[in-house]
Amino acid sequence: MDLAETHKVKIQFLIPQGYFVLMNTPCMRVYGQGELNEEIEKEISDCANFYSGQRIDKNADYGFKQLTEIALKALSPGINDPATAVLSLHALFALFEFRINKQVPKFIKDKKGVAWIYVPSSDFEKIFHDCLQPIWNYGKDDQYIQNAYLSMIHQIKILDTANSYTSIFDSWLTKIHQKQKM
Repeated sequence: MDLAETHKVKIQFLIPQGYFVLMNTPCMRVYGQGELNEEIEKEISDCANFYSGQRIDKNADYGFKQLTEIALKALSPGINDPATAVLSLHALFALFEFRINKQVPKFIKDKKGVAWIYVPSSDFEKIFHDCLQPIWNYGKDDQYIQNAYLSMIHQIKILDTANSYTSIFDSWLTKIHQKQKM
């Protein structure tokens, strides 16, 4: 932020946090009024953190992914533990309930409200689908999993007071009811 303000440049990250980036892949754009010299480019690029693995304090979506992985492992044939998968679903839906009205900010602003840095982040619909679909694929034939999905989706639909995601929730409810009729 300080560098962006000092050099009067806007910074746009092109890849969301938590994605794997191949070496030499462009990952940010810097916009400004003049040419950036190598020293300023290096200062800006040195502020970006690249590391193997994930950090929960740097990537809000990582917790969603971890809970999804726990549920998937619990539903694997070698483990076959739907109760643990349901506990993961409960934790996921608690995070969804928080996230439904609190999106991760895409712009980092200074004290005056001027946006200097754009950081792409997943929206509610994407994270909801990316977490629930794989668990459903593994556990859709289990009555315990079906009932957990029904209960949790009915609850979160009620908590969506702005009705922003009604179509998503209704689509899931239809999918679950169709599976139960089979």
